[in-house]
Amino acid sequence: MHHLLIACPLAVVLFFTVGCRTTWAQEASGQQPANASSDQETVKAWNAFYQSDAKNAYRFVLQPGDIELRLDPTPILRWTNPLEQGDIHGAVYVWRKGGRPLVVGQLFSYLNNRGGRVYCHAVHSLARDGERLTGSRDGQVFWTPDSPGVQMHDLPMAPAPAASRNLRLLVLATRNSAPEGEIWQYGLIQSTRSTSVALLDDKEVWRYDANEKTASDRSSVYLSVHGIATLPLEAPRSPAD
Repeated sequence: MHHLLIACPLAVVLFFTVGCRTTWAQEASGQQPANASSDQETVKAWNAFYQSDAKNAYRFVLQPGDIELRLDPTPILRWTNPLEQGDIHGAVYVWRKGGRPLVVGQLFSYLNNRGGRVYCHAVHSLARDGERLTGSRDGQVFWTPDSPGVQMHDLPMAPAPAASRNLRLLVLATRNSAPEGEIWQYGLIQSTRSTSVALLDDKEVWRYDANEKTASDRSSVYLSVHGIATLPLEAPRSPAD
């Protein structure tokens, strides 16, 4: 069984696409803002902080077996959105058991209008039936999802999976061996507290309704908490790993 993961759930993929288009347009034209160098150094410093915190502060354990998940050495996505909540940026990480992703998590921050930044985390479980996850930060348990985190569905009318791994990087997907051959499956996870809907061939296949669910519930498969800490305007110096 092969597990493939894209950088963001289908529910918010357009958000990231718009940001990439802007960057590509600037690079293609050869035009960069006057403060591009300073901005790049700032983003680099924040990326280093998020990386260090993901590695040193967060721990996820899978039951049964008391198995500690391993953090991928690099994030699957680094992102910015200066149009929302004041200079917001962050990174998306994956924690795995062997090659299988089991937790997708974001660390991000935004301006608090009081000379500092609001620090946030958002995590989503990819556990299956019979599995349980526990998440802790700095030794304190903050997340105990009480149900499976993702459901896989056959992708109708999809071609057989390609032989190359790069060509298989499409959706959060699993390539299964079946009597009739290998097939594509998809599963959707979220990365936003806003109401989101996913359509496949104009048919609704997934929905998250912000009015009906509480993203701050520690037993939820998706947990999003704003204000886990207050950060300075400049990225804190990361401790040596």
